[in-house]
Parts: sequence; C-alpha cells; structure tokens
Amino acid sequence: MNTTKEILLVTETPPGTPNGFGVTLDTLFKDLDPDVIFTDAEFRDHGDQKGYQLAQIPFHRSKKYLLSLLIGKTPEWRGIFSRLWVSKHIKKKYDFIYSFVYSSSCLKYGNWLAKRFNSEHIVHIADHSPEFFEDKECISIIKSAKKRITIGNNMRDSYQDFYKLDDFQVLHNGVDSNEIPVDFDSRGEFGAENPFKLLFLGSLFENLHTECIEDVCEAVQQLSSNGHHIKFDIYGQIVPDNMLNHYIDNQSVRYNGCIPSSERFSLMEKYDCLIVPSSFNREKSHSYSYSIPTKLPEVLSSGLPVLIYGPKIMEAHRFCTRLDAGDKISERSIDALREYFVRTMENYNEIRRNSGKLAIKIKEDFSGNSVRTKLVHILGQ
Repeated sequence: MNTTKEILLVTETPPGTPNGFGVTLDTLFKDLDPDVIFTDAEFRDHGDQKGYQLAQIPFHRSKKYLLSLLIGKTPEWRGIFSRLWVSKHIKKKYDFIYSFVYSSSCLKYGNWLAKRFNSEHIVHIADHSPEFFEDKECISIIKSAKKRITIGNNMRDSYQDFYKLDDFQVLHNGVDSNEIPVDFDSRGEFGAENPFKLLFLGSLFENLHTECIEDVCEAVQQLSSNGHHIKFDIYGQIVPDNMLNHYIDNQSVRYNGCIPSSERFSLMEKYDCLIVPSSFNREKSHSYSYSIPTKLPEVLSSGLPVLIYGPKIMEAHRFCTRLDAGDKISERSIDALREYFVRTMENYNEIRRNSGKLAIKIKEDFSGNSVRTKLVHILGQ
C-alpha cells in the first residue's frame, strides 16, 4: 500500500513510542512513510533514533529566547512561529499536513505549516482538549480542515454535535500482530500451583483510572484472603507512582514495572483474564469517555476473557457492546467483581473457547491493514 502524495505528520508524540499515541501512529502510517515533526521534547531520544524532526512547541517563554526565534534557532516563541526555522529544517513541499493532536499548540502549528506549504490540512484528534471547544482559533482550524478525524465514536458524535458538521470520520489503532490470538491449553482447575492470573497492561493514571482499579485490587485481595487462588499483575506506568501503594502487597496484587511494547503478546500468553478499567468518578469519566484504550482491539483479539470495568458512557464499553465482545461491569461494585472472577474461574475452559472464536473475527475486522486502507481512502478522497 502506498501513495504518491507527500505527507508531513505533525504530532506531539512520534510514531513508535510505547505509549498509545506512538503505537497508533505506527499502525496507521506503517506503509506510508511520512516525514515527521514532533513537538514534545520528552521524546527527543526516540525521535533522533528514528530520524524525526523535533520542533519543540510551545518553546520557553523567557525573553532571552526572542533572539533564538529571530535567527531561526527555535521554531516558536510566545505563539509566533519561525519561517526561518522551517526553511532550515524542511526541504520539501507537502500535499498533506496530517496533524495528530491532543493539544491546541500542536494543532495551531500544524495549521500554520499547512498554510506555509499551501497543503491540505487533515486534523486527527487523538484525545480531547477543552480548548478544542473553547478556543476560537482551534474551533476555526478544525472547521476549516480538509478532513476531520476522531479517535472514537463518542468523540465523533460529540464533535459533530458541537461543530454542526456531519463529516468527522473515526480512525483508531488496529491489530497487526500474528502472535494473537494467544495459544490456549486447557487450564483444568486453578490452585496454589496454578492460580487464576489477571493482567492489566498499559498506563494507569489517577485522573483516568481512580475509583475503579482500586476495586479490582480489593476484590482480588478479598478472594485471596478467602482461600481463592487468584493473582493480579500490573505492568506499565503508574501516575503518580504511589497511586496504588496501599494495594500492592506483592502477593495477590503485584506491580512489575514496564516492559518493551514488543513483549506484550508473549506476556499475555501467561495470563487468564485481561482487565480494561475506567474511572467511575463522574467528572473524570466524562472527559475520558472521548478516548478509546489504544490496545483494546488487540486485547479483544487475544482470545482471553476480557473484563471491561467502567461506566456505560465510556468508549470502551460502547465499542465492546457494538461487537458483543468482552464482559462488562458498568456499575461500581466490588461484589460484582468478586462474583465475576469466581464465575470465570469455575467455567474457564468454556469461556476461553468462546473468547477465542470471537477473537479471530475481531482481528479480521479491525486489522492494521483495514485501518491503513481506510486512511489511504481518506487521503485520496
């Protein structure tokens, strides 16, 4: 799959980073080979390794950096963008500026570059920012874009309603790996030497996952105290890092740090059930409802039982309901969690076989190739 059009991808997070944005971009642009400008200096080392261009935006606001702007050493200062910096670092003209954004500063820079190159501007909103509904310049940019894309259906519906437009399209991460569905051998009965193993793999943020992930820990610890052989392992970033200190006992609930993204499928093979949590806090869940967990199609394609624990307004709940996939608990309840885990343990082989059959269909319907085909279609329209 290829296109003869020249594409400049403008994004906070460059393709290939282990977080959700980097993984999604890796899937979307795998065969298109765009040039990349990224605006978050935190990813400088990764960007340098990949040959991507860092344009730190926003740059430092100190007066001493005005001269750096004027001589083209920095790309931005106090909302002013440097033409000289662009002429030094960008040697092509582009048919498309593809802004994959979650901040107003990156959106505005992508729009400025599109005008600079007289390119078509495609806006892909990777995560909601209140400024996209409040900042007049952001609203104008999104309205005037050649194409508008959202990361999920909840976001699409909300944005179409706000902008009074009906042409927002949806693109999120697909499934590329041949390592899923994971291999399955009949588990038999769970016991001390073969405990029922739950896995959360991803990033846990207090503003997105509090008032839900603690419930999973509590349910597991209660079951373990009552003689059930069950363990819950967490892999990935925790922000703040002390968020679950009260629950991590390194016995029934264990935190194992981060692993390279490439190892996620081999890790899944060691577990019996995957957890996809989202906060029940009303304020936090409203904001998070616009997002979809990046690895959700992969998780559902694993062939393992998957528990979606969070309110009905979440994109993950909507996605799984539409596909009749995953097991959903949409009311906050430690009792319901305990009952679910016990029921799954008692009927595991049958549940696992049914999950495996569904996984094959999900992998076909949400393959990386299908996502990339849709992107090429959008670019070619």
